[in-house]
Amino acid sequence: MTKKSTYFSILVAAIIIAVAGVLLNIKPIVSVLDTMRDMVNEWPIWVLALICGIVFAKSKHYWLSILACAVVVTLGAQIYFSGSMSNLDLYRACVRGFGFLGIVFIVDYIRLILKI
Repeated sequence: MTKKSTYFSILVAAIIIAVAGVLLNIKPIVSVLDTMRDMVNEWPIWVLALICGIVFAKSKHYWLSILACAVVVTLGAQIYFSGSMSNLDLYRACVRGFGFLGIVFIVDYIRLILKI
């Protein structure tokens, strides 16, 4: 399988899981999707995900670098949105990091399609 078809397969699987979770009312999936919907307006996450996806595009350890960026951005966003690390909401932090990885995944997939 090529990298492009692997990315497409992962994207289709994620969409199927999300749709099935909503249609079958699977509480953990619906809860994560609701939390992600609430985080759509967090523009710093979008901007930083785009920047990290583009900057590390030619990196040898791409996904490891992106994972480290996701942790740093998630903790930084916690400080930015709540004002301190003292009341860390681990669930929201994990969902925010997962959303960051999703944005980078889509950016990388578009980069593969357009051959940039």
